[in-house]
Amino acid sequence: MSSPTAEDILNGPDYFTCEQYAGRPRLSKVACVKRQQAIKAWSRRAGVDEVNEFEKCANCPQGREIKKELEEKTMFNKPFQKPKPQSERIFERDGVKYQICRGPCGRELKLSFENYYHDKTSPTGFQKICKACVRDRQRDSRKRRKEAKHKKKREQAQVKKQLDQNLTPGSELDEIEPVDILEVDLTNYPHIRSGLDEMALSEYRTPGLQAAHLLHAAIERWEAGEPARNLDNSP
Repeated sequence: MSSPTAEDILNGPDYFTCEQYAGRPRLSKVACVKRQQAIKAWSRRAGVDEVNEFEKCANCPQGREIKKELEEKTMFNKPFQKPKPQSERIFERDGVKYQICRGPCGRELKLSFENYYHDKTSPTGFQKICKACVRDRQRDSRKRRKEAKHKKKREQAQVKKQLDQNLTPGSELDEIEPVDILEVDLTNYPHIRSGLDEMALSEYRTPGLQAAHLLHAAIERWEAGEPARNLDNSP
């Protein structure tokens, strides 16, 4: 069976001759309905002096008939959506709707702005957790963040205090006992010393351990044949 030609398609039931635009090729019925929808949306936002080439499609009797025909075929109807069953946590008592809070309290509260915050994504328009539980959750979250912040500050202060004491090799922070002692005079390189101190503070090491760490990483890169890196790019 041979495939249909363009002429066969244009003369088929899905195309028609538009009365508003005589002399033009036959138009798809689907395109006709889309033009009606487009001109309707355009007219709501367009200015008074603006012109649209499909303005004739706005009140076209032939177009309305075609739209009705396609709607009967459910081509432009939205698919049927089965209504969602009402939650068991929502019930009605004496003509008033109530909702059981899904938070820790689990209370039966009147479904209103007095007890629940607004939620536009919810079928009821309200959140599933009452205001009291939401506030408790927010307070606990703030408390945890505050405690974590204070803990980090205490740890940094402890490291800084140990750094200010100029800990020597063999102290409790040194994990490795050195076999050989390497002394480096950074008197004429204050920017290197400050950068080393900042890196040591951020990684909870003494300057000596941080220098050993950087030296070890540099030796590994050298053995692997990788190029050397600056102090700022060191891990």
